[in-house]
Amino acid sequence: MPMIDITSFKANGFAMIRGALCDFDFAPLEARFLGLAKERTGESYSAMNDPALVSRISGDHNLEMYLYEETRNHPELVELSQSKKLTSIAALLLGDEEVVLLEKIPFRIDCPMVLRELAVWHQDHFYVKGDVNIITAWIPMQETTFREGCLMVMPGSHVDGSIPHDVNVLEKKYYPSDIFTRDVRYIEMQRGDVLFFHSCLLHSSGNNISDIIRFSIQARFLPARCESDTIMGKRIKLS
Repeated sequence: MPMIDITSFKANGFAMIRGALCDFDFAPLEARFLGLAKERTGESYSAMNDPALVSRISGDHNLEMYLYEETRNHPELVELSQSKKLTSIAALLLGDEEVVLLEKIPFRIDCPMVLRELAVWHQDHFYVKGDVNIITAWIPMQETTFREGCLMVMPGSHVDGSIPHDVNVLEKKYYPSDIFTRDVRYIEMQRGDVLFFHSCLLHSSGNNISDIIRFSIQARFLPARCESDTIMGKRIKLS
């Protein structure tokens, strides 16, 4: 297991684990996605960020939604999230031996220069609900720098607990208004890195101004003894 600074996680609300996953871990999900893309378009693609597929998805919102929904309906997303490489770290950060995975696992497809799903500053707890002792494992499937719209965090903001999100923007998005004097850190990541963060950590993501799609997974874990909201689906026991 990678070296993990628990004291830093408790103080800052996040821990970025370098090289937590490898190509082998991503392969089944990538194969499923490319198979679905071929099934839908009739074309074969060499990779999820094959330029031809990027262009096709970016110009066809119906195709994007189909790939999103169908990928989530197959087991590879859950299987990746159940990897011991992730669950062992989640258990260590949560300080609990018995941890469960929440069934709802978002799989984001952020096309270049598309802002319809822009993530404004927020706490996951506002949307996930349940116990605050939930942590998110944010998993980019490619290098994710400032250009691809890396995550930004406000270190230590989780210690305030759940706070009101009082400003509505983009219809279904809300953010808390009284937060913008806090320090911000950009978390640039390589493929295989995983960012674990507390449900009350204030965070956002930048705009994807690159020429590739930013694919990312959000797996969420909590101690089995803690409550979760039905909005996040079933609680998956981990072996």
